Amino acid sequence: MPPEETEPSLDFGVLAFYLFISAGISFLFGWWGKQKAEEHGVNPWVGFAAGWFLLYIGVRIIPILRRDRIFNEPPALPPVAQNVDVSPQPLPAVPPAPAVAGDACRACGAPRREGRKACMSCGTPYPKS
Repeated sequence: MPPEETEPSLDFGVLAFYLFISAGISFLFGWWGKQKAEEHGVNPWVGFAAGWFLLYIGVRIIPILRRDRIFNEPPALPPVAQNVDVSPQPLPAVPPAPAVAGDACRACGAPRREGRKACMSCGTPYPKS
C-alpha cells in the first residue's frame, strides 16, 4: 500500500510574517529602483515599479527553488513478491506489412510496402500514383 500523501500545512502567522517581510523588502528595492531612475532621467514611478516587481518575483520564487523540494528522495518501492518469474519474455511476432503486388523500388528493388511514400531500404521516394 502506498504511503499517504499529505499536503504541507503552513500556519497563518508564518504566512502573514512571510508576506509582510517580502512586501517590505520589495518596497525597499522599488525605492532603490526609483532613485536609480531619477539619476538616469527616467520616470521614477517606472523605476519603482520595475524594482518592486523584480524583487517581488525573486522573493516569491525562493520557496519554489528550495533544494529539498527539487531533490526529493524517491518513494520507497513495495517489496517484491517471492517466486516471481522475472526472466525476459519473447516479444510476439509482428507480421510484415503486406507488399503491394508487382511494385518494387526502382533504385534498390526492395518490395514496396502498402501505405509508404518512400522505400524503407534506401529512402527513394515512390512516384505518386
